[in-house]
Order: sequence, then C-alpha cells, then structure tokens
Amino acid sequence: MLKKKYLKSKVKVTFEVPTQISEHAEEVYLVGDFNQWDERSTVMDKAAGNHFSITLELDPDREYQYRYLVNGKEWHNDWDADRYVPNPFSGDNSVVSTAALATNGANGHGNGSTNGSTNGKSAKSSEAKATKATKSTKSSKSTTSTKSTKAKK
Repeated sequence: MLKKKYLKSKVKVTFEVPTQISEHAEEVYLVGDFNQWDERSTVMDKAAGNHFSITLELDPDREYQYRYLVNGKEWHNDWDADRYVPNPFSGDNSVVSTAALATNGANGHGNGSTNGSTNGKSAKSSEAKATKATKSTKSSKSTTSTKSTKAKK
C-alpha cells in the first residue's frame, strides 16, 4: 500500500508490503530509482505480525520505479502502485507518482494526503471512458458515411 503526504518541498511516501508477500519474509528491501536500484541500501522496518514498511521523502512532480526484494532473492511488485511499466527482465516495475495533481485526490478536495492507487484507478477509468467515447464517435461517423454512400447509389 502507498500512503502519500504532500509537504512544501517534498512528498512523504510510506511503502507497505502486502501481507501475502511479507508473511514468510525475514527481511525486505525497497529498491528503486530513489536509491539507484541499490539492493541493500533501503531496508524496510519490520513490525509485529511480519508487517514491513518504510517512509521516504521524495521530490515532488516525479515518477519513481521500484520493487520489493524479499529475503535477498524474490522480487515483488506493489499491488497498490500508481501504475506499472515493463522492465528489461521480462517483468514489470511498480511506479509511484509524486505529481502535484495527485494532491487533489479522486474527489478533488485536495486534503494533502492521498492513496496513490485510488488516483491511478480514477485516471485509468477516465481514460477508458474517453477511449470508449472516441470509438463510439468513429463508429457513428462510419455508419453515417455508409448510409450516405448507399443513398447516392
């Protein structure tokens, strides 16, 4: 899970490993653009119940790719990432966005703290609706064009 808190010059992002991934973990490292993909520099804090989390201060208006490295050998994505991008190892990387736009949240009220996954899902939903509307418009034009051609014959 991602939790974001927007400050004046930074964004505090809390990364939490899903329980299904962390339940058998001894150690988890957060690895990504923010630490030059160093597999040993950002160890996550282990809490009761085998919950792993860490909070980082990141620069605003950026996107950071990242993954979780469990027990030094298992790579996992964040199931609640803002989005995913292909990596050169035939998999995907998780992405967290610190864009200022995200401060408005899905409801547009801008309380300064949002869960990035909600914003990503809203954006994807809007994109899907826009794509459907475009396809519908193209389909209508095609049908109108066909009717006009038939009428001329």
